[in-house]
Amino acid sequence: MDAFSIRLDFLSLLRRLTASQQSIAKLIAFANVHADKARNDIWDCTVGEAEKTNLNARLNILFFIDALLSEENAGSTSQQPASPSLLPMDEGSMAAAGGGYHALATRDLKKLLHFTVPDTWQGIRLNAANALTVSRVWWTVSRFHLSQLLAVKRNKSADMTLDHRNDIWDCTVGEAEKGDSTLAWCTPKRRE
Repeated sequence: MDAFSIRLDFLSLLRRLTASQQSIAKLIAFANVHADKARNDIWDCTVGEAEKTNLNARLNILFFIDALLSEENAGSTSQQPASPSLLPMDEGSMAAAGGGYHALATRDLKKLLHFTVPDTWQGIRLNAANALTVSRVWWTVSRFHLSQLLAVKRNKSADMTLDHRNDIWDCTVGEAEKGDSTLAWCTPKRRE
């Protein structure tokens, strides 16, 4: 199978993606089988679809990415001895441990989270809670470097509090649990 047909087949599967474990597992299997030949094409298709599809499909794509990175991470940690350090890994060692998709996800993390939770009332109401849950899991298991997740959260919070969208958010500022960076926790206001 050439790269073009891999891309077409992957797009077909991605457009039929649901939140079911079976659908996600089928897409992960396809992405892993063809990773050597077309990893970048597969990733570009994923990011492209996340940008232009509906809100529900964007969340399904985020769940797919989470499962893909979890499987990739589980495969790499089963072959390596456990690290004695409890500190989060730096970006270089995570990319080496996670393989190719992790490096691509690290590069496009900010973009993917902004596509999943667009700065609209519908985007925030429908996807913010689930996307926040996924990003908290990534933070907890150190899938991404803490500074990357904080940068996305800080930018989102700053956007929401500094411009006209502050009428849909209640934001409070507090200290992060895993560092001394300041975070703004935002929750949607009730619509009246």
